[in-house]
Amino acid sequence: MHNNCDNALAYLNNKTMPSQGFLRGFRLYGVIIIFVGALLPMAAAWDVADIMMGGMCFLNLIACVLLSRVAIGTYHDYVAQRKAGKDPVFRAKDIGLNPDELDYWKD
Repeated sequence: MHNNCDNALAYLNNKTMPSQGFLRGFRLYGVIIIFVGALLPMAAAWDVADIMMGGMCFLNLIACVLLSRVAIGTYHDYVAQRKAGKDPVFRAKDIGLNPDELDYWKD
């Protein structure tokens, strides 16, 4: 049985599904977190949620910085195609991405 979390873990693991032992441990950890969260006082639960949201925001900022080269390259390619009078078409190789390493945007 696969779910979104399993697929995300596989993606983060270079498209290799983690071992069944790891998945069992990960799921057990998730169940424990849910039960601990249900037992926390409401104020503590909100405080923990705020801290976690701050952590997610920090990780998203790092991802945005790491992806900025691709985003800016895509924008410049789009503008160049528009200036040339073309109907812009995105091609990964035009901005320096290797199509063999991509799941989408292959030529």
